[in-house]
Amino acid sequence: MPEVIYDPSQTDFSRAGKHHYQVAFHQDSSWGYSLVPLAVITGLRKSAPQARTTGVMASGGIRGNEYEGPVAVKRLCHDLDPEEVSGRVILIPQLSSSACIANQRSSPLDGVHMNRAFPGNPRGTTLYVVSEEIRM
Repeated sequence: MPEVIYDPSQTDFSRAGKHHYQVAFHQDSSWGYSLVPLAVITGLRKSAPQARTTGVMASGGIRGNEYEGPVAVKRLCHDLDPEEVSGRVILIPQLSSSACIANQRSSPLDGVHMNRAFPGNPRGTTLYVVSEEIRM
């Protein structure tokens, strides 16, 4: 079961191994949260010191009606073995989970199209805040 994180700054990106999270972002005008899946793989493979500080991030589900990205990122979440990785891999299969669930390009929560939302706005709607947190 993924660990739920209510404060994105509390995500532990340095913990070795493969860890799955649900990052909770407050939804506007409601008591609920929008959960964004996140996998962090910090490699265990011995390598040059600079390789341990490098990494890559992949996301899918930016447009909720395109499934190739989420499928590819979920496969990476499953298939990558920390024993074979040096550095860090951050995987977000569904950046706009609400749009993916609704099978729409934009989120039905606030009408935001994630591909147009970057760099985000701390006073914006839920998905604008998500895009700002991920950019940091």
